[in-house]
Amino acid sequence: MSKRHKNPNSQNIGGMFTFALVGLFSILALLVAVVGVQAYQSVLDSNDLNHETRTSLSYFINKVRSSDSRGYVSIGVLNDNDALLIDHDYGGELYQTRIYFFEGALYEQLVELGEDFYPEIGQELVSVQAFTVQMVKPGLIGMSVTTNDGETHTVHMAVRSYVHGRG
Repeated sequence: MSKRHKNPNSQNIGGMFTFALVGLFSILALLVAVVGVQAYQSVLDSNDLNHETRTSLSYFINKVRSSDSRGYVSIGVLNDNDALLIDHDYGGELYQTRIYFFEGALYEQLVELGEDFYPEIGQELVSVQAFTVQMVKPGLIGMSVTTNDGETHTVHMAVRSYVHGRG
């Protein structure tokens, strides 16, 4: 009978091959995990941005609806940008809420009616690229917000008490 002699080099090569396969598998698994985390983070960021924009638009709609009484809602231009102007009567004192675009964000400002406009004193609501508000047709206001990722969201609001060019 003949004896087979095992070559110690072949055992080393087999072990190295197995080690290389395990290492390659580990690296690929790590890459898949990193790509998955990045994709998930991208979806979360996009979802957060959409939520923030939709929430701000819903906020504006509710502001208009809550103040939609005779002559209290108007559209104007402040600092060369469109603005939504909503007047309020608090115990005989007239105030105005101004919603406008300034330095890459939407702002809201509550001031006495007729007070001078200083955009920097408003409260920043949400960071955006652009904001427009216009009368689509009598009694229908259209508001558009362009988010920082370039998406434009538009809402239309029916108002009973629009006053053109006031503010």
